[in-house]
Amino acid sequence: MDEFAQIFAQFQDHLARRLDVYEQAIYLYVLRHTVLEGKQEEIIGFKSARKKLAFGVGKAGTPPSEGVVYRLRWAT
Repeated sequence: MDEFAQIFAQFQDHLARRLDVYEQAIYLYVLRHTVLEGKQEEIIGFKSARKKLAFGVGKAGTPPSEGVVYRLRWAT
């Protein structure tokens, strides 16, 4: 099993069930832009990134609002 497969399996087995849908979308977005591209770290501009993830989860066809995302950040 390659590194990504191991990370994804661990995510599904242990972490995903503890996260809401938006949190999962953020985690997978970061995973895609780091591990899948062979990077150890990455700076992701969140205002632009949120427009590319989790469309249709809340209000159909729209990204999560800044308020929802920032509440998730400070809730942890």
